Parts: sequence; structure tokens; C-alpha cells
Amino acid sequence: MKIILLKDLRGLGRKDDIRNVSDGYARNFLIPQGVAKPATSRELEKINTQKESLAKTDIQIGEMLGELHRETESAPISVPIKMGKKGEIFSSVKEVDIRKALLTAKPQLGVLKFEIELEKHIKEVGIHEAGINAGRGIKNTFKIEVKAKE
Repeated sequence: MKIILLKDLRGLGRKDDIRNVSDGYARNFLIPQGVAKPATSRELEKINTQKESLAKTDIQIGEMLGELHRETESAPISVPIKMGKKGEIFSSVKEVDIRKALLTAKPQLGVLKFEIELEKHIKEVGIHEAGINAGRGIKNTFKIEVKAKE
């Protein structure tokens, strides 16, 4: 029997995967537990449409992140940091600070779910590189410039 998985199931597959399983396993376990549903032609068409839509969205997100990378090569995103009179830094720049500065500079990224990736917190003024991860393997980098807060 052909089924569509509704949830990830170890040893069988991930959500929206189409699998062939024995009739008894499908009818007695998978379907009653809400883990799968029968793969009718209508359901298969619906899944394929969703996968195509998701692929188009992934391409658009990848293009947005690529554009961000290109733009920040020449004009890095400015991230302010509190400094003393002698140039000493009182704290470090964290992912949250970079996210806030990025959304201020590029509000169109607010519709995305993404995470900022840093190797370590930044504790010095200058130009640094940060990573952005939008999930499903869509990643890129961008430049930030840490400046003294005015």
C-alpha cells in the first residue's frame, strides 16, 4: 500500500515522503496513529504542488541572501557597540545585536525565519563576517562593521 507520511518516523522516512508498506502495517498502525494517510492520486498531486511551491520559495530566499552578501561586500551593516572614552569595549556583539542591526538596515528580511551564526562573539571594532542560515540548507555570509555607539 502506498502511503504519505504525516510525521517523521524513524526507519521509514520524513514528513511528506511517499512510501510502500504492507497493507496491515498501514491499516493497523500508521493510519490509526495519525502517522500516515493513504496516497491517493489527489493527495499525491497536492504534495507535488506543495514541494514545487517550497522549491520556488527556497530559490527566492537564496537569491535574497545572495543579494545581501553582494551588498555588504562594499557597504557592511553597521552594528553599534558601547565603548569607553579610552576605546575599551564594555561588552561583545552577539547574534541578537547583529539580527537587530540587520533588520533595521534590511526590513524586507523580517518575513524570513533565519538565524545569525558567529564563530564567537565579537569583541573588537572593525569589519567582521557573520553567517545567516534560513534553514533547509540555505546559508550565506554577510559583512558587518562594528562601530562605537554615539
